[in-house]
Amino acid sequence: MLTKDIGYKSADNNIKDYYLEFSNADIDTLFVDYKHYSICEADTSACYCLYPRLSIKYNGQTASYDPAIPQQQVYLFNK
Repeated sequence: MLTKDIGYKSADNNIKDYYLEFSNADIDTLFVDYKHYSICEADTSACYCLYPRLSIKYNGQTASYDPAIPQQQVYLFNK
């Protein structure tokens, strides 16, 4: 599943929880909260986008992003 697909499912279908299953049977959780703005809302939003990301949590903790990549937010999922 692509990142944009997760954003659409979160905003349009209210599917916010995802599970990452590893070959050693570990399961991690990913909570992804996007919102779907109308064109008018997007025009006045800070991000000027239709699907702003509100929050991301990895295993219940707010995910941090890598400050070394200033062009866009790349999240770090540390166990």
